[in-house]
Amino acid sequence: MGGSTHFLPAAGWLLGAGLLCCLGRGVALPFPDFGIPGPVSNSAKVRTGALAISNDFNNVDEYGIELLSSYSTLAIVRDTLYSISEEVASAGKAIGTAFATLATSTGPSIDTVFNGATSAITSMEALLSTSFTEEYTTLENAIGSYVTDEFRDSFTELTGALNSLRQAVGRLKPAVEQAKTASKNSATIAPTLISKYVTPKMIQDVLDGLVRTRANIQVITYTVTNSLSKLEVADEFIIDITAEAEMQSVGVESAFEEFSIATTSVASDTSDELVEALQEGYGLETDAIALIQTELDASTDFTTNFVPQLSTVDGILGTAALASFGLDINDRIADYLELLGAVDDDVTTFFSDEACLPIFELVHVLIDNGPYATFCFEKYAAQVFNLFPNFVSLASNCYADESVKLDALYVAVLPLVQLILFDVEDLSESLTTCISYPDDALCFSMISPLYETLLALTTTKRDYILQLFEHETNASVQRFSACYHAQKFRLRQVMYELETDVELCETEGPLGG
Repeated sequence: MGGSTHFLPAAGWLLGAGLLCCLGRGVALPFPDFGIPGPVSNSAKVRTGALAISNDFNNVDEYGIELLSSYSTLAIVRDTLYSISEEVASAGKAIGTAFATLATSTGPSIDTVFNGATSAITSMEALLSTSFTEEYTTLENAIGSYVTDEFRDSFTELTGALNSLRQAVGRLKPAVEQAKTASKNSATIAPTLISKYVTPKMIQDVLDGLVRTRANIQVITYTVTNSLSKLEVADEFIIDITAEAEMQSVGVESAFEEFSIATTSVASDTSDELVEALQEGYGLETDAIALIQTELDASTDFTTNFVPQLSTVDGILGTAALASFGLDINDRIADYLELLGAVDDDVTTFFSDEACLPIFELVHVLIDNGPYATFCFEKYAAQVFNLFPNFVSLASNCYADESVKLDALYVAVLPLVQLILFDVEDLSESLTTCISYPDDALCFSMISPLYETLLALTTTKRDYILQLFEHETNASVQRFSACYHAQKFRLRQVMYELETDVELCETEGPLGG
């Protein structure tokens, strides 16, 4: 190490400096290239361009997506795009590899390395022109022709670039062969001899062909990645809107459940109120009659002619009769709710069978990948998404309307209690009057048929309350059904308009839909 600090002698210094200069030039000068043992100017740039092409073609099939929805069209399109991109990437990387090999090859065979480059071009040209017929058909059947048109356009441009590259290589090869021949197959060929035959323009033409080829790779990558990314967005949209539809289906069920609970509660309260009012009114009479029961039992006219009427009254307003009356009202409400609940049982089927039309129209606008795909999707996605909550809101309004109308029923039946009690509120007074007369006056015999007729009318009035519940709840079922189905048709109209607008947007653009 100590010796390294010494200065070189004059002659030695000159030799060392010369060696350093040569090494310096060695880094800058090209190495033996293009199948000959001699440096070709700018061969390093050719190699760099070729490696860049390999890298860019590698990017063509790098983008992968995971699809989670059950819409099979998305998977079909994805797999077809994968197939095209993988084949193009493989053939393209072969071109890059072949040209990188060509640029750095020292031989011995010029034919081998040049043929490797031209064969790679030929394979790609054949692939682009004839190999994707089946894939194009699959794509066009699934999503129309926008994507395949992009592929055809970019493949045509790439084919043109490859043709230029082929021609440039075709002009370069004879020049390289001439340089080798002129060197008499020397183990090394001097740069001056090479430059005599291999002109800078020949190398520049190859470089230009590589640059043009590389420029067209980006378009193919765009078509693949853009199409796949739209599939990914469509998949997420389908998953989200399916979840929304399922949630809103439950929302309709919840609206019914809330209505059912509220209706059952109010109807039960009304039934209890009716029974309690009748029990209270009738109880006043039975309490008064109990005070004179001994006198009544002592009257033959009473026991013979009027006791059956008291049994009739008890059959109308007694404890057992009123308990049955209350149950009848509650049963009528239960039957009503069962009928009402069956009306909206089709909401899930309705959503899946009919609401899917604008959904998949919008999805296809996106994945068809036309010029207005993203705009149209963004314009209408929220509107399509809101179809479900909007329908649930409308259906819930139908329930709310019926709730208000049933309140009127509850209000209407309560005054009828007094009309029933009118028929018995004088009963104890009439019996008290009759026991003040002797049996031979036949007072009980006189009023008995009158009460028989009256109590038949009382029964009719009591039954009228039940009939009113029956008729009004039946009417409510019809009203709700009309409201519910009207909202379905309203939604159908909105869906039809959306479907039409989406179609127009796809073809006409922003002002079309």
